[in-house]
Amino acid sequence: MPDTPYTKIIKEELILRDHLAADRTTLANERTYLAYVRTSMTMFIVGVSLVKFFDLFIIQIVGGLFMLFSLGTFVWGSIRYRSMSNIIHHVNKNVESISMDTAALNTSLKTNVGEVRDQTVLSKSQEVVNSPVVSASDLPKQSN
Repeated sequence: MPDTPYTKIIKEELILRDHLAADRTTLANERTYLAYVRTSMTMFIVGVSLVKFFDLFIIQIVGGLFMLFSLGTFVWGSIRYRSMSNIIHHVNKNVESISMDTAALNTSLKTNVGEVRDQTVLSKSQEVVNSPVVSASDLPKQSN
């Protein structure tokens, strides 16, 4: 697969915004495909109308060209949809594997950080317990 901006994945923690962006990209690809289909159908209907309702030979040729171009538009839109869909699928597959690796790494880090934090809290509490008690008479007196 060619190296495109769509296939470059930065390996970092993915947040909800990133997952929603991937969904929006998929929906945008589908909307674009439907626009190709709609345009192709419109061109075909115009071509059939020109062929059916006009008797001039030149207008029938234009109608035939409309039908031919509508077929080309449909094929072009289908090819683009399929290629973008494959790229998006490839990127989403990489994103899922990266997010699973990141989730495992985060779980491991949280466990390690939790152990360090627990040890720190324990040592701080031992310092408090072992510290000498200071009374008010031990404090220096302030002169006015």
